[in-house]
Amino acid sequence: MDKNQFQISNAAKGKSVTMIITGYISPWNKNAGAEIRKNFKELESKYDEINIELINCYGGSIWEGWPTYNVIRSSSKKVATRAEGLVASMGAILFLAPPKKENRLVAKGSRVMTHRASGGAMGDADHLIEQAELMRGMEDELIESVAEATGKEVETVRAEWFQRGIDKYFTPQQAVDAGIASEIINSKKVKSDPPEDVMNSADQVAIANFYNAQFEPPKQDNQNSDKKMEKLPLFIAALAQAGVELGNEANESEILNKVQELSKDYIAAKAKVDALESENTELKNAAEEQTKAAVKSLIDNAVKDGRIKEDQRESMTNYANTDLEGATKFINGLSPIKSFTKDKDDKSPEQRADDPNNRANWTLTDWRKNDPKGLAEMRSKEPDNYQELVKNHSNK
Repeated sequence: MDKNQFQISNAAKGKSVTMIITGYISPWNKNAGAEIRKNFKELESKYDEINIELINCYGGSIWEGWPTYNVIRSSSKKVATRAEGLVASMGAILFLAPPKKENRLVAKGSRVMTHRASGGAMGDADHLIEQAELMRGMEDELIESVAEATGKEVETVRAEWFQRGIDKYFTPQQAVDAGIASEIINSKKVKSDPPEDVMNSADQVAIANFYNAQFEPPKQDNQNSDKKMEKLPLFIAALAQAGVELGNEANESEILNKVQELSKDYIAAKAKVDALESENTELKNAAEEQTKAAVKSLIDNAVKDGRIKEDQRESMTNYANTDLEGATKFINGLSPIKSFTKDKDDKSPEQRADDPNNRANWTLTDWRKNDPKGLAEMRSKEPDNYQELVKNHSNK
């Protein structure tokens, strides 16, 4: 029998009934949360007192545990909880469901454990942020419920019981002192406190194994056991399709350990992806700034040397933003607009005035003789200067 398997059983006496819960509360573990809620509502309709024994209840999914906590806490019947063995994570939250502290009892040798919510998600960056915000909101609600149940301040609970990366274990006496439980009772099954080296290791698996060895969980009927065995090959086959090979004789505990191992690998890989995405964003921003500077330099120089006019700046800037390489080739292929009436040498105005080679002094005849091609360009590109030459020539 797999001691991690979720199980539930009832034992009635008069108007009182005891519901025993053990194992993980998760959707892939017999749809545990829904089964607990359904069973509780049935008992609620028949009995005045409901005692819930959490025996090695290791927690599980917030999505399964939180609505279960609300169903138990809102009951109009007298509800009490009893912690036996290891009651951890969402199991600890269920233990706190009865509003009155006197209805919460912890057995000798047991441990109650709290820690921060954890999980994983897949999708784009926005989806991951949404899931993280959702998880943080759920965790805030859990912390507020613990504070309400124990009478502690919310920030005290957050700082001391929900520290990042730390599992907070309470001995029976510590649980009473913290307001988690009202009384320490004799255990039905736990024979001793866990060894210090096991607790100091903070190894959840080792701690769970210690408590598993203390007693056998409630028995299941053969029909449910057969159904469980029928589904195991399906899980093994699904993992094989993902490239994870397990033997055909693998049990549920081995499958669960493999899934937890894959989850850790996924979280580590996701952290690397997030780092690469952040680095890529920085490089992309830097590249965009460089391109922006290159576009500005290209257009400024093109306007300055007369390759394009000022009124063309906006359209050419848009072109360069879309295709910098193409815009660069296009602009470099343009000829700078030169003045046909101004000398390009470095002589002073007085020197140019006396220089017969100074085009500013050329007559229409000089242009026709020395640079007829330039005269044709002037006629096309500087018609005002060309008409002035013709006018001066006619007046002579």
